[in-house]
Amino acid sequence: MSLEKDTNEKTMLIAPPPQRRRSGVPAAVELLGGFSELGLAPGEQSPAPSQLVKQPTDEMTEQVRLIEEARIAEMLFERAAPVLPEDTYYVSQAIGDSIRSWGFGRYAIDAGTGAGKTTAIMNLLKEIVASTPRYEAVDRKRILYLCNRKALREQIIQAVFGDDCERDFRDWDLIKWEMMDCLSFEFVDVMTYQKLQKDYQNDPEKTIEHIKRCYTYIVCDEAHYFVNDASFNHKTDTVYQCIERLISCKTVVYMSATMEFLIRKWKEEGTLPPENYYRIQRRKSCVSEIRFYYRDAERKALLDAIPPDEKAIVFVTTHAALEKMKLIYGDDAAYYCSDNNKHGAMDALRDCVRGGRLLKRILFTTTVLYNGVDIKDETVKHVFIEQWLPMEVIQEIGRKRSLSENDTCKLYLRGRGMRELKTRLKEANQNLEPALCYRTGGEAWEKFLETPDVNVRIGEESVLNYDHRTGEYHINEMKELLFLYQKHTALEMIQKGHHDAILSMIRDDLGGSVPEYKSDDASAYIAEHLNKPMLKNNLKEELIRVLGMTPAKGRSSKESIGKLLLNRELQKYGVEIISDQGNAGEWRNKTFWMLVELT
Repeated sequence: MSLEKDTNEKTMLIAPPPQRRRSGVPAAVELLGGFSELGLAPGEQSPAPSQLVKQPTDEMTEQVRLIEEARIAEMLFERAAPVLPEDTYYVSQAIGDSIRSWGFGRYAIDAGTGAGKTTAIMNLLKEIVASTPRYEAVDRKRILYLCNRKALREQIIQAVFGDDCERDFRDWDLIKWEMMDCLSFEFVDVMTYQKLQKDYQNDPEKTIEHIKRCYTYIVCDEAHYFVNDASFNHKTDTVYQCIERLISCKTVVYMSATMEFLIRKWKEEGTLPPENYYRIQRRKSCVSEIRFYYRDAERKALLDAIPPDEKAIVFVTTHAALEKMKLIYGDDAAYYCSDNNKHGAMDALRDCVRGGRLLKRILFTTTVLYNGVDIKDETVKHVFIEQWLPMEVIQEIGRKRSLSENDTCKLYLRGRGMRELKTRLKEANQNLEPALCYRTGGEAWEKFLETPDVNVRIGEESVLNYDHRTGEYHINEMKELLFLYQKHTALEMIQKGHHDAILSMIRDDLGGSVPEYKSDDASAYIAEHLNKPMLKNNLKEELIRVLGMTPAKGRSSKESIGKLLLNRELQKYGVEIISDQGNAGEWRNKTFWMLVELT
């Protein structure tokens, strides 16, 4: 990947699309992506607009020019891309039979979860099988179908069989015998990226030659894998480069609901022709309501309040969280994580989900389940998500597959405070620093090499590693894309607030706005007490009661319930708490809290 050298981290590859300018934010600051991009701390007061205008720098002028060029290039790209009817929600509708005539090169199918990406490839497979004489092996078209999870591989193999017969993949020898007896498997191989990665590491040239000889199409399903899994799989860059070597001689189809970072990279490089880009409009999701919570105690209260005939999926962030939930819920819930987790596996997937249905009322899991398993269970009415990156949130929402118009669920998102978001931003910048200093070279690189932890920050797990055989440094561009994505996500969340930012980031994939949960008791209380001064403790206690907020307990609580947390929850009611001091009557020289409408 050829990225512009930039000493001030101005890379725009992963910058979010332009948003409506926020009130009170200088246009120049908005244009440059936020205060931190101008060298200001997130909480630092910004310079007056007149200061920015009076003292333009060559750097700012160049930024404006580059952004304008990028905007024009994006507009031209969109004009040249295939025009799809407004009611096109499925991949098969968008590409029709044209996929059979696609030539060599890169093709991108940007479609939401449940848009029939796998179905479209299965349709291609059926057409190839039907049009090929049984014993004609010469020039036979074949598909290499790549995916990112073992569970997804099993799901795709089931789709290739196409007989609606549920198989037990624990008996892999029996499955292989069935595959040998199924004609469709003569035209397709289903493989995980991890398997291809291992083959390519062991013998790059042999792997490339095998793919060139055996396949016509390479399908990269859940293509966000290259970037998203780079946080823990340090070789996703290797398998990405393997596939890149085949773009010139194979039809390579990338598919995902959340690969916008890769699409921006390809547009920047000019390696994705506009006519090869299919963006499918997102359908209305099955989410009927969104609710935010901020602490473990709130999550427990919400889970405990779920009716006994309804089920819930909870996506937690760590193996430790799964173990903690097991101590609380015991055999009343299921717990699933990767078999390869360094802390050990938990329940087998088959003991958690079977036939698309949850076997227990609550399933606690990690991002291992964010694709590859479709939940088709009308009793699953609640989805809790504790991940902070929008691409993971979108994938996890997509696990619930609606069986009818009435098959909806409530979505619960873990809110993030400013302290945590600033930590995320700091971590992203630190992770990017080795590559940035290396590209900059000169004094910046020499100073970096003198840092005490330099040997820790250069290596396989870093964005920059060193090959002792060749004596060369190598930038892992998939890790770099991930950290850039994390950086710009954190910046936007700091500038807008987590609540507003995450809702704006997932709105399109939800098919539009979704109403937020509002308590009838809270709405009535707010209406009755609006613009009425009250003692701080009295108003605080009443709001905690009507809003159903559970006080945090123990050392794990980073924040007590104060004005900040209350105002987060009150935002959706269109009000906020202000504190003031009276100057007349009973409140003269007394401090009070008061509910006022947001301006």
